[in-house]
Amino acid sequence: MGKIIMVASLKGGVGKTTVSAALSHALAKMGQKTLAVDMDFGVRSLDIALGHENSASPSCWDVMTGRASLGVAVESDSREENLFFISAPMNVDCTYDTTLTDRMFTSFLKNVKREYDFVLLDMAAGTGRLLDMASNSGEVDNITHI
Repeated sequence: MGKIIMVASLKGGVGKTTVSAALSHALAKMGQKTLAVDMDFGVRSLDIALGHENSASPSCWDVMTGRASLGVAVESDSREENLFFISAPMNVDCTYDTTLTDRMFTSFLKNVKREYDFVLLDMAAGTGRLLDMASNSGEVDNITHI
C-alpha cells in the first residue's frame, strides 16, 4: 500500500508545484513507483513542471468522477521510468460542481495507493473543497504545508 503526500499552502506562489515535481522526480529516481497528481484546477502548472504540457489525456477529475479509468488517464514520463502523472482538468470549478462526492474522492485515493508507492497531490493555493476532501479522507499520509 502506497503513501499519499499532499503539498499545500494557503498562499499562492510559494513553491508547491516545484516541491511536488522535485519530490516526485527524487522518489522515482530512488526506484519508487511515483504518481504526481495536479490538483490545482485553477492554475494547472504541474504538467509544465514535469514536461507534460502538451498532454491530451483525461484529467484526475475524469478518473475521480468515473468518466475515465486510471490506466487511461495516467501518463508515463519519458525521462524517468518510475514517474507517472495525471493532469488537472481545464474547465472544472469544483466549488460549484458537486459531481464529485467525498466517497468518490476517497475511492480515487484508495485506488492510487494500491497502484503506486508514492502519490504526490499538488494542491491549489488556499482552502477549498478538494483540500477539505483530501484532509478528511483518512487516506493522506503526510501533509506538507509550504
